[in-house]
Order: sequence, then structure tokens, then C-alpha cells
Amino acid sequence: LFRSAPITVLRALRFYLVAPAGAMRSPWEALRLTLVSSAFNLVMPAKSGDLAKSVAVARGGETTTGVSVAIVFYERFADIFGLTTWSLIGWAVGPSVSGLGPWFWVLVGVCGAVSALLILSSRLALAVRWVAAWVFQHRHVQKIRDLADGWPELLLLLKGRRLQIGRAHV
Repeated sequence: LFRSAPITVLRALRFYLVAPAGAMRSPWEALRLTLVSSAFNLVMPAKSGDLAKSVAVARGGETTTGVSVAIVFYERFADIFGLTTWSLIGWAVGPSVSGLGPWFWVLVGVCGAVSALLILSSRLALAVRWVAAWVFQHRHVQKIRDLADGWPELLLLLKGRRLQIGRAHV
């Protein structure tokens, strides 16, 4: 229990920092939401308990549902970026890992690069919005388009904070 407490507090602090101003009242609320989502993750598939955080932020804060869901995805992409960066550093300075060819490390690098682009590029976010609008043209899937609109909105709300949050993961 005490070994996992610091990482949970750090995840909650990151969640608070990634959320736009006004989305949550305090870091304590972020900690509460992180603990609730961790409990849901124990019983729900594919870490879908983290979506409970976005629902709570959308209901209680000043953000749209799209931005609230984008916060969770932003965190996941930041996790992937940090994990791939540390993996590549370990591969570069550490001993060779048997059974993993160079293609594996290229794939890891590509995943890290795509994550970094999604975190940092407003142009790519607008392209994702455009593709979602084109793919989901039917009026019955308007909610999916609204969720896709949340990604560029989040990046606009975060502005210069994106680089600071990204550097915190490396």
C-alpha cells in the first residue's frame, strides 16, 4: 500500500496539471478522482476506469465532455512517450536484449514519436478533428465528432504548458 501511494499522488498531480484551468477545484479533487478511477480499473476492462475521471470532470468542471475525455488520452500518450523514451535510453546504454531484433526498437521509437506528435502538434490535432468529421458524417454519430473536437480544444487550452508536462515524463 505505501509503495503505491507516491505514484498515485504523482499521477493525480499530473492529472491536475494536464487539466485546463477551471476543470478541477484543487489537486485534492484530482487525487480523489485518481483513486476512484484506480478502484474502477480493478474491475473494469482496459483501464476504462480512467474514463470515470473524464465523466466527473465534465460534470463538475467548466470543460466539455470532449476535452474531459481528451485529458485522459493526453495522459496515456504522455505515458507512452515517457515509457518509450526510457526504453530507448535503456537499450542504447544497456546490454543487448536477446530475442528482440532491431525492428522491435524501431517500432518502439515510432510509438514514442507518434505519441510526442499527438501531445505537441496542434496541426495534427486539427487533422484528427478533420478526419473524424469526414469519417463520422452521419448525424447519429455527432457525439463522436464532439469527442474528437476535444483534442484540439485541450491543446489550445494547455498552450505552452504542453512542453512542461511532456518534459516531466522523461
